[in-house]
Amino acid sequence: MSANAPVSINLLPHRAAARRQRELGVLRQLAGGVLLGAALALAAGLALVLAIGDQARQQATWQVALREREGALAAARLAQRETAALAARQHAVHLLQARRNDAVIVLDALARAVPDGVSLNSLRQDGARLMLAGRAPSQQAVSALLLALAQALPGSTPQLQEVRSPATPAAKSGVELAVHWTLPADGLPGD
Repeated sequence: MSANAPVSINLLPHRAAARRQRELGVLRQLAGGVLLGAALALAAGLALVLAIGDQARQQATWQVALREREGALAAARLAQRETAALAARQHAVHLLQARRNDAVIVLDALARAVPDGVSLNSLRQDGARLMLAGRAPSQQAVSALLLALAQALPGSTPQLQEVRSPATPAAKSGVELAVHWTLPADGLPGD
């Protein structure tokens, strides 16, 4: 050491010890804060994991309930389709029952409308239209047939399609006829 250098003497050694104690206290507080922060972060993470697990269980419950509702809705749609099909069948049966006497009514009207001397060879039906073919002694008898058909079923429309002389020489008397008779659209009388 040099002779000129002042000698440093610590006259208050307790101050250095107190300072070290304060530094240790601050370090302890920092360590405690770090531990407390870590514990709080761990607790918050655990709470989030539990909340996510609870949410996942709730969502699984909702999905099960949703599948049950979808099954119930599918069953309801199936029941509606079956009900609609049953209603359509019931309506068809009702129409068949309402129209079951139509053929009798038409044949009865036809029997009353055919004048003497006119003979029908064929009768075909296509929906609400009847195609009649036959023979008549004259064209006046064909005209009388058309008038009688129109009066036999009100609302029906007979239309003459063809009148011609017979093709064979043996049947020279009379004419051959073809008539389309459209039945009333609103149903036959007596339905």
